[in-house]
This record gives sequence, structure tokens and C-alpha cells, in this order.
Amino acid sequence: ENCGVCNSEADACGYCNGSHQDNEDGTFSGPFADCNGNCPNCESLGNCINTLKPDVILFLSMDTLFTRAINRYAQFHGIPTVTLYHGLHSAFDSLKNLKNNYLSRVADIFPRLLINIKFLFFYLNVLNKTQLKMSDISNLIQDILIKILGKDISIAREDGNPDFICLFNNYELMQAKKKYVSNNISFHEVGIPDLNKFSGLSEAINSYNIFLNSSMRCTYIGTGPRSTNMLISSNSEYFKHITEINDFLTNEGYEVNFKLHHSRLNSIKRLNKDSNKKIILIDDEEFVTSLKNSKFSIIEPSSASLAPAIIGMPII
Repeated sequence: ENCGVCNSEADACGYCNGSHQDNEDGTFSGPFADCNGNCPNCESLGNCINTLKPDVILFLSMDTLFTRAINRYAQFHGIPTVTLYHGLHSAFDSLKNLKNNYLSRVADIFPRLLINIKFLFFYLNVLNKTQLKMSDISNLIQDILIKILGKDISIAREDGNPDFICLFNNYELMQAKKKYVSNNISFHEVGIPDLNKFSGLSEAINSYNIFLNSSMRCTYIGTGPRSTNMLISSNSEYFKHITEINDFLTNEGYEVNFKLHHSRLNSIKRLNKDSNKKIILIDDEEFVTSLKNSKFSIIEPSSASLAPAIIGMPII
């Protein structure tokens, strides 16, 4: 996961090794408020679990060796685990038809190579403490090769299956059951919590009227690096990409509002500040208003892209 403060790659505590402070007075906040980025109580997973004594562990992803190791350790010690199955998989599947930019792939993998090697040893250590089987080593070798080839693990390994999976809707349920095949998993459709943060969306359901909307505005909804790193190598390249879209639509007479993913927003703001070609960036509070005043929306794979669908407007 990214650092909760600066969005750079974080350690297990959610901060990037204490290289900056969280609060104005120089202290950190969150469950590890006293650790100052060092976390002596979290030098091992066992110490971390014993320190926090969690009743349940919630994952936002189960695809990495790091999260699989924690899931395995927790289940071995009787701690239930839950994952939020982040959806829109029909949109993510469409990306597989695109030709990968292999330079972008290398640029995506290389900066994380050392931390992934660290996670590999972390995973091996947990395997050793949780009744290691030869099939675990065989599966691990296969999974590493699959990742190197840039492919997804289509069926989750035993330690990649949580106890509970929360997902968006029935389509996500069908997709999740193809990947998570354990009979011990409890699936729950919980709706789309991401949409709760967009003020005014519930009042705007099915409010679009193409005959009344003569606006020359549109809203562009961006996604995070997960969906673009195989095609675009950096935030600078991504900024160039959306600037070209902005220039094209501006020349067609449209005003474009860009609602970007939080993981890259600060970086794009800095690039936009230094650029001669300014683009309009909007936040969560402005998002629904922008959609209501737009003739159409352009989307990348993101749960936020369900907002224009709910409003009933044309989507590209």
C-alpha cells in the first residue's frame, strides 16, 4: 500500500520509514502513533499480532505475498480475515486486450524489486511457522513465474483465501467465485462504499436529460496505477496523456474537469502547477456537480466511474 501521508511506497506501518511527520506538531497518527516510523513492536508479524490483538484483519488486496503471509498467519492462529473485493472487473478485463508497454512494465516492477524480495523472505518465514508443505513451495515458484510474465493468478492459492469477502454486486460475486474457490469463504454483497463520499449523488440518480443538457462541459474520471502501469510508465507520462486529451477536447469547444485517483493526485497537481498547459482538477466535493453540468463523461476503470452511470449520462 502507499504511505498514508505522501502516497509513496510505505512499510508495514503505513508510513515510508519515518521520513516525514504526519501531524503539524511532528507526531504520527493512526494505530502506530507511538512508533515514529520505527515500530519496534512490529519487527516480526508475531510481535505485531500480539501487540494489536486484532479481532479481525481487513485486507484491501489479497494478491501479494505480503498480504497472503499475513492472511496465512492470522488464519493459522484463529483470527478471521476479510477482504474488500474491489470491483469493476469487466473493465479491468478489457485492459488485457491492450498491447503491454514493456518499458512501462519494467519501470513499474524495478522500483519495487527490493521490497518484493523482502516480502518473499517474509512469506517464506511465515510458511516455516505455519506447517509448511512441499506444495506450498511448488505453488510459490509457479506464482513468481506467473508474476514475472505479467499475468494474473486466476485461482487463489489456499493462503490467498480469506474467511469473508465483501463485494459490490452480483456480477462481482460471480467473478469472485471463479477466483476464490474455497468452500470455507463467506461472500457478502455490500454495495459500493466508495460512492458514499460523493456528496449529492443519491439525489442525482437517473437525473440526466439529454434533451435539456446542451452543456459544452465533460468530466474525465481517472484511475490509479494498478490499471495504467502496464501502459504508462510514470505520473509524468500520465500527465502528458491527460493533457493531450484536454487539448483535443478544448479545441472541440469543451471544458474538461478531471477527477483523478487519490493515489496520483498530488503528483499531478505539482506537474500541473509547473506546466504551461493548465488542466482543471476537481475534488470529491465538486465531483457530482461537475457530472450534473456535463454533457458526457470519459472514464478509466474506477469505482468512481459508476457515478455517471447512476446519473444516466453518456459514458466514453
